[in-house]
Amino acid sequence: MGKTCDDAFRRYEKEVSPTKRGKAWEAQRLSTIADMVVEGTRVGDIKLSELTSDFLGQWRDMRLQTVAGSTINRDLNLLSHVFSTATREWKWMAASPTTNVRRPANPSARDRLISPDEIDRITFALGFDGARVFITVQYCGVNLATQARCQIHAIKFEFSDGNSTLEMAFTSSNTTRLCVF
Repeated sequence: MGKTCDDAFRRYEKEVSPTKRGKAWEAQRLSTIADMVVEGTRVGDIKLSELTSDFLGQWRDMRLQTVAGSTINRDLNLLSHVFSTATREWKWMAASPTTNVRRPANPSARDRLISPDEIDRITFALGFDGARVFITVQYCGVNLATQARCQIHAIKFEFSDGNSTLEMAFTSSNTTRLCVF
């Protein structure tokens, strides 16, 4: 009898996930993915030998109706590692079917409005005196969606004509986000 996605997900959760910081997230995502139904077939029930990039493409298209491309890419990254491990280490598959799955584009980073409370806390922490400020900060903030740290290498306050801006350059993607307050 051939191994199923459920078998791979359980073994991955037992052997690989405990070595990673995101083990709880991975367990939750694998359980959720296993319970999804594509074209009448529960993902967890499909045999690894029958799993194709076409099936995963159908799963992706179904998911795109309810979540952003970045969510699907995170799930595909996890599935890719599960199936690569099943291929290379466990010899359960000939090749990972995620290799030929087209990935959706990630949405652009969002600019956001800084709250008055955040302004007070930032200016207090900086010893704000009304002048221009340029500082270097490392590991400032946590992405609430992924619980990943955002490493900010530069924050620049600019005060002119009553409009204030805060530019934050993130080292992980070299993108600058403009926050207006």
